[in-house]
Amino acid sequence: MQYNDLLNDVILDAPGAPVPVALRAIREGVRLFCKESMALRHVVASSELSYSNGIYTITAPIGTQIESVISPMVFNGSYTVYTFSDGSTSTLPTPPAGTTLIETQSYSIHHRDIQGASPEWLDINYPGWRTATAEKDIKFFSMQSNNTFVLTPDDNVDRSDYLVVSLVLMPNRSSTSLNYDFGNRWFDGLVAGSKYLLLITPGTEWSNPELAQYYKAKFDEYVMEAKRYLRTGFRHPQADGINHVKLHY
Repeated sequence: MQYNDLLNDVILDAPGAPVPVALRAIREGVRLFCKESMALRHVVASSELSYSNGIYTITAPIGTQIESVISPMVFNGSYTVYTFSDGSTSTLPTPPAGTTLIETQSYSIHHRDIQGASPEWLDINYPGWRTATAEKDIKFFSMQSNNTFVLTPDDNVDRSDYLVVSLVLMPNRSSTSLNYDFGNRWFDGLVAGSKYLLLITPGTEWSNPELAQYYKAKFDEYVMEAKRYLRTGFRHPQADGINHVKLHY
């Protein structure tokens, strides 16, 4: 869905507002709705996740930025770590040039959510987490920036293929479009937020603070509806729990 698709509905209550100004209000209204509701979700594919020196980096979908990471989920599986004579390790059995294979260690992975924790909390409650290697089971993930995180213990093993990372997204400031299903589902809330931001602009011929507050209240209602929608597993609270499941999530 293009932001232009919201334009006619937004300027209906703001006659005289230039199109570029209205589109800016739409951009910020969309961003505000996504930030407040946390309803724009994405599950990271393996191609969007990379690993280097203990740090996992997430590549957000084009036109979006990561608002928060809900939880890296580890699926069932197994992997083998190969240790070579120079002390290096790999999940591939081929020795680097000039080395030989000296040890093979197999690990199993179980389907589970990993608890998020701050580095400060881990330093106090789980000392040694930065270099912990004795544990085989992953206990925590810790965000290092808005799109990087570490697992503990790490063991210098790339677990990207066994991780499913769930994100809350927000369109970035250069975005001009939105996922069609998401935009269609929350169209009225996106319009209400955009109208509020446009009408609250002081010193303009289309400024209307009273009407702006009306649309702010409508916007807040749609944000709360979106939050309820998330809590009920993407089902309408009054539904039977089957027919209203949003499979695209």
